[in-house]
Amino acid sequence: MTATFTKAAESARGAPVVAILIVEDSAVQAELLRRTVETAGYAALVAKDGSEGLALARAQRPAAVISDVRMPEMDGYEMCRRMRLEQDLRDTPVIMLTELSEAADVIRGLNAGADRYVTKPYDERLLLSRLADLLANPPARAEAPLAMRASIDAVAYPVHASGQQVLNLLVSTYENAVLQNRELAAARQSLDAKIQELARSNSELAQFAYVASHDLQEPLRTVISYVQFLEERLAGTLDAETMQLMEIAVDGARHMQALIRDILAYSRVGNQGGPAARVDNAAALKEALDHLAARIAETGAQVEVQRLPVVIAERTQLVQLFQNLVGNAIKFCKDRAPRVRVDAVREAGRLRFSVTDNGIGIAPEYREQVFVVFKRLHARREYPGTGIGLALCKRIVERHGGEIGIESAPGGGSVFWFTLPGETNS
Repeated sequence: MTATFTKAAESARGAPVVAILIVEDSAVQAELLRRTVETAGYAALVAKDGSEGLALARAQRPAAVISDVRMPEMDGYEMCRRMRLEQDLRDTPVIMLTELSEAADVIRGLNAGADRYVTKPYDERLLLSRLADLLANPPARAEAPLAMRASIDAVAYPVHASGQQVLNLLVSTYENAVLQNRELAAARQSLDAKIQELARSNSELAQFAYVASHDLQEPLRTVISYVQFLEERLAGTLDAETMQLMEIAVDGARHMQALIRDILAYSRVGNQGGPAARVDNAAALKEALDHLAARIAETGAQVEVQRLPVVIAERTQLVQLFQNLVGNAIKFCKDRAPRVRVDAVREAGRLRFSVTDNGIGIAPEYREQVFVVFKRLHARREYPGTGIGLALCKRIVERHGGEIGIESAPGGGSVFWFTLPGETNS
């Protein structure tokens, strides 16, 4: 048992110190409550459970009690109930302070004789306000308890408390609701401000990406044009090594162009996509395959398409998604003609699409890494690309509220799958 009377709580004129009993099994919470009480000008008595708190109350006769509910040995309900049975303690105001917030918990505290109920995390000002009110207006215990039933969420709870206790509970509940509404309103206002700030930042970033890509593309076009001009003008006069160096310069500039183009596409996914609408997947995939027609013809790829359903999506991004996945399936196929299969099934209220290939496959430990921007598993000279394609796919799918992943295909190769919301009864 610990009784703490600090000098800060003592009256300069020698007036009696008002002692508040704190009953709390958490040492951290007890210390916070002690500081709160003493800062307000009271003295603090601290007990670690209901049994110790009851003994300290009998010995020190505190002006009020602030008690937790869940404690070892004896909980706050039982301590309060026993106090109401003792002549010297029955009029001592009790505030229940707890994380419990169910109706049954509140009514149990009311039946035990608690005068106020404050939920954690508590507002210090509200707690001290209720404490000051109880000290200034001690509850009258002469009123006989009422036998009634309270119906909350269609559940009836027996209540044995005085009309004043019930009224105090209603007032406490109202104060809690008002405080929570104020906090919610402040949080909502702060959130709205951050959303507006984020929208402005995204808009500025998109504009910057567009301007930067345009300004960067122009000098690259100039480099490519002049190097090619020199190749034509000096044809037959340059040695093989010099011609090779000029080809490397053109190839590097073109790669930089592709990189800038893909970065711009990646940055635009979340900012410049159109509204989601009904999209015929078969038509979207056909458009993607039209864009890949030259590569399909060059590699002799076979693309098998199953019946695809209608989805709710942004059409342009869906075409980009199919183009990237099918294009990857064709590119990462070595020493054989690429075979690609695209299908979809309904799964748990969503549509799961699969792009299956007979390519080189991806080891399990790398299947998350391939969706990271600029992450490449192979040298560019072996498999050309910018390392942004799959990251762009992930961004598109997640923007539509879906998921994307990789599995091993039977017989070798990979299955790239993704989920999208489907049209009802499509």
